[in-house]
Amino acid sequence: MRGVPVTTWVLRVLVALGPVAALLAGVPQGHTPSTFVVVVVAIGGVLFALAPEHFVGAVVMGFVVLWWAADIGGAVPVSSLVAAAALLTSHVSATLLGLGPSRVVLDRSVVASWARRGLLVWPAALVVWLVADAFSGRPTPTTFWLAGLAAALVGAVAAGLVLPARSDDR
Repeated sequence: MRGVPVTTWVLRVLVALGPVAALLAGVPQGHTPSTFVVVVVAIGGVLFALAPEHFVGAVVMGFVVLWWAADIGGAVPVSSLVAAAALLTSHVSATLLGLGPSRVVLDRSVVASWARRGLLVWPAALVVWLVADAFSGRPTPTTFWLAGLAAALVGAVAAGLVLPARSDDR
């Protein structure tokens, strides 16, 4: 499409490829999805890239998370961190695409602000992975997971305070 900024195309590629990259992140550790699953996720990723504010994005990313949960069982491979980064990149890119029409030129400061937010959120995946790895094979009480949820909420609020939404970000 003529008149669409290069940034928009880059963001659409990141949105489309993020779920596929997340799905395939486990291949080096033996977590290989079927060809059918890869094709379904790729089609969903393209649809997500074409309509970043549509619920198809949540469906395709949720499908990837469910596939990971079903495939890995109780283990949490280190490649899940790569998958988390890919899904986060896709989500942040879709959020940026949703800030305006397809021909809008996004201000560099807005892109940088959302990139910083994504970078601040990703360490939560690392913390979850470290805790899951430390407690793998051990029974964990419900209060442990509730404490983890509370910590995640505190982290989200802290990130919101560090990088508050401004009227020029919308």
